[in-house]
Amino acid sequence: MDRLQSVSNPPAPDPSAGETFPDNAGISPFPTEGAAGREPGTGRFATGNPGRPKGARNKVTLAREFLESESETLVAHVLASALSGDAVAQRACFTRLLPPRRDLPVEFEVPPIVTAFDALRTMGIVTAMVGEGRLTPSEGQKVASIIDIHRRAIETAELERRLLILEANVKDPPKW
Repeated sequence: MDRLQSVSNPPAPDPSAGETFPDNAGISPFPTEGAAGREPGTGRFATGNPGRPKGARNKVTLAREFLESESETLVAHVLASALSGDAVAQRACFTRLLPPRRDLPVEFEVPPIVTAFDALRTMGIVTAMVGEGRLTPSEGQKVASIIDIHRRAIETAELERRLLILEANVKDPPKW
């Protein structure tokens, strides 16, 4: 039992003693020498060294700023390379510069929706189009949700209008 445990769970190396993980081919996971401002063997910042100076930006931020400042030149170069037949540049154009559209526009005649009954009639049209195959079920569902949002807005406005009329007709409002 002890032998199986020692094979499956070997003890972790001690970095302070210079031990390394066996699969790292002698490379310690902790910087030992030459790491500016770090304690040898542990990789921690040395006493009195707070780390990155205040206001210093990391390398990713600096690279992003450079790319943004040169974006027009880079895009022009990639397009020129793609037009000259560079397959990698062509792939970059199609995947990054011109990504695939997630949704295509759906075109069909919709009557004006002024009342909740109009919304019901339009929902019937959308359902019929899905049944005929002119709209996919997911497209029909998205259009129906837009119509439903519009219907709820109409109902809310109608309820507010009715409430204002009722409040205007009350002579003695209750005192809370």
